[in-house]
Amino acid sequence: MAVIGACERCGKQNCRIGGKNIFGKNLCTKCRIKGYIKLYIITLQKTKKPDAEEFKTIVKVSGLGMVIIGLIGFIITMIKQILFP
Repeated sequence: MAVIGACERCGKQNCRIGGKNIFGKNLCTKCRIKGYIKLYIITLQKTKKPDAEEFKTIVKVSGLGMVIIGLIGFIITMIKQILFP
């Protein structure tokens, strides 16, 4: 739902305000897109590539989680088959 008003960032009058951004400011669509791109760039700059040891740990923990979830599903299926043949 667009409203005609003034953008709080660029100050343009009578521009279509597309809604509030994550900070609660009334911004035009152009300024909202610029703000989100800026946030994405900041996030990418702060992230880093994991080293080999950290990557191995992540893979091990993720694999263990998948095995546990699979076992839980298998046990539930077996119980269902035993109780309701």
